[in-house]
Amino acid sequence: MVSESQNTGVVLPYETAAMRGDPMPEGLKSYDCTMFQNLSLLYQRYRQKLIDRDQATKEKKTLLEAYRIEKFGYSVLEENIAISKRLETAASAYVYNPCVETADKMYEAFYGIKRNEKPRGMSLEDFLTGAE
Repeated sequence: MVSESQNTGVVLPYETAAMRGDPMPEGLKSYDCTMFQNLSLLYQRYRQKLIDRDQATKEKKTLLEAYRIEKFGYSVLEENIAISKRLETAASAYVYNPCVETADKMYEAFYGIKRNEKPRGMSLEDFLTGAE
């Protein structure tokens, strides 16, 4: 969750703890652990007057952008793992029972839709050609 709370500049739920120099909360995903440590160091450098407020703000924006990218990459990885697991199960069923029904289950596992459903979003061809 990345949203600025009422002009305090605090964006992430653990940011206040990082600002105070508190221990890292338990149970954070890897990208949140990294961001917590980055914020802790940023606030420490600011408190020690090694950087001014403008520089700290600039660096925080850079950190937040990197955080968003890493979090997105993590979500893509998780989705790919889930698809792989679904596809492996469906493919195993097809090996032992090669028929239209098990092929349909493989299609559904891969694309997330039934064979006769209309795909959501744009086609790969439209994406590659820039068509709307």
